[in-house]
Amino acid sequence: MSHLLTVITVVKNDIRGIEKTIKSVLAQKKKIPFEYLVVDGASNDGTFEKIEKYRDQIDSIISKKDKGLYFALNNAIKIAKGYYIGILHSGDIYNNSNVIKRHEKLFIKKKFDLIYSNLNIVENKKIYRFYNSSYFKKEHLLIGWMPPHPTCFIKKKKIIESKFYDTNYKISADFDLLLKIIYK
Repeated sequence: MSHLLTVITVVKNDIRGIEKTIKSVLAQKKKIPFEYLVVDGASNDGTFEKIEKYRDQIDSIISKKDKGLYFALNNAIKIAKGYYIGILHSGDIYNNSNVIKRHEKLFIKKKFDLIYSNLNIVENKKIYRFYNSSYFKKEHLLIGWMPPHPTCFIKKKKIIESKFYDTNYKISADFDLLLKIIYK
């Protein structure tokens, strides 16, 4: 692995959300280089053309029909060169341009299997839900509360050891993966 971090964005037919996500990742200030992968599920609404505008700033762009979100994530993780994997889906953005920089010391130490932080869910420019990362305890998983997936940076080897995202789950493979990693 030649990078400490790979950020992956998965998208299909989200022409309205993809550009703000790409800009958010590319705007990250950092000392360490990171890899950025964008996986498009063969969009047919102009999404791929938006992605192409940033081809020279994105390390790898994959556009092909796939079997869904978690299938696409697994394939991207397999080719990722980062020691840690971060997922930022189309339509999501980092809170500011220092998110990765704030975590760099943790990436360099390579001590933690999972790094996560706070999450704001915003609608119509108003925060309507806030997840406080300092409040999380692993017992919360037993009642369905997990660290917010878009804020997670996970050691690639832990994802591999956990056998990636389980594609049998249509909407909860992220919960399943975090459950396996946290309880190991």
